[in-house]
Amino acid sequence: MKRFRRKRNIIKYGSFLNGFFLKKSIKKTSIFNRKNEYSSQLFDRQKIKKKYIIKERQYKRILNKTKSSNKSILFFMEKRMDNIIYISGFARTRFESKQIINHKYFLLNKKNHNIPSTLLKKGDNIKLKKKFFNYNRIIDSVIIKRKIPKWLHVSFKKMCIEVINDPY
Repeated sequence: MKRFRRKRNIIKYGSFLNGFFLKKSIKKTSIFNRKNEYSSQLFDRQKIKKKYIIKERQYKRILNKTKSSNKSILFFMEKRMDNIIYISGFARTRFESKQIINHKYFLLNKKNHNIPSTLLKKGDNIKLKKKFFNYNRIIDSVIIKRKIPKWLHVSFKKMCIEVINDPY
């Protein structure tokens, strides 16, 4: 037969009220409730991975780049092609921007490009292909006005993005 384990609580008998003892249960503090350096770093890592929709392998690659240069992780995350397309307003979500790039909707420096994790440099041009100008997905996301950072120049008439400076 299987033995079932119960959660153990420390039981103390409290005040005497109306002839009966009142039971007070004190739970032990869980390992997950404790705050230490590792748990805060893990939480930050998970937050970044969830926000930018990346896997552990991509995160480690960017982490290695930050160790070799004195720039933050967010600096490299902001320079990714999928993030720039999302920020500029050509996609409603980051996942949609990844999908659009994978389907070759954009030209990077006048060449076909389908890798969303590409880190863009100062002076790079991203342009939407002309046959996708009238797609409802693109038109709906362009209608939503977003605050575009100063390090990007976006032209909705020409449907292009230019990286002017580095972020931060």
